[in-house]
Amino acid sequence: MNRKFAAAAACVVAASAAFAERIELKTDYASCVVETRGARIMSFRPKGGEEVVWQAEPEQVTAEKWAHGGIPACWPWFGVNGKVDIHGTAWREEFKVVSRRGTNRRAELVLALEGEKARLEYTVSLGDALKLEMRTVNVSREPFSFSAAFHPYFRVGDVTKCSVGGVNPEFKASAFTKPIPLAEPIDDVFPAGPGSCTVY
Repeated sequence: MNRKFAAAAACVVAASAAFAERIELKTDYASCVVETRGARIMSFRPKGGEEVVWQAEPEQVTAEKWAHGGIPACWPWFGVNGKVDIHGTAWREEFKVVSRRGTNRRAELVLALEGEKARLEYTVSLGDALKLEMRTVNVSREPFSFSAAFHPYFRVGDVTKCSVGGVNPEFKASAFTKPIPLAEPIDDVFPAGPGSCTVY
């Protein structure tokens, strides 16, 4: 079943997928698709440009195993961290749609995941860029420890022409280095410096 939601001049289209609802946000500048299971970004495409997000082929859509592709949310922990599930449990949970609104210039989707100890609020903002924000709210009377991360898979043309800036490959507190050239597809972790990490 397809449903259309119009807010001002921005159109949000939701369609049922194999495991979850997929919601498309559009502005005059770009479009993106968000899946409610795991709040995973499935697509981000600037207007007139190419797809930015990489997906495995065939697309890995499963609630049982970590799926490579898109931009999954890692919460309430990143990595294995002695736990059973890699990268937390949020990526396999169904998020509730809290609100959606938009104009020609900006669209916003707010999702939430309710837990016994904490609530995860996830905001997707789309304008001429894609902005993702996670907010954790402790709903219990006890302290709650957590970590959170985004796990983006970027689609690139020629990996040998790519580099990553704003990171420290030696895990030292010294000044951050110039962009790191890539020779092959990587799956690694580097500490980021102040500001943003950039893929060139």
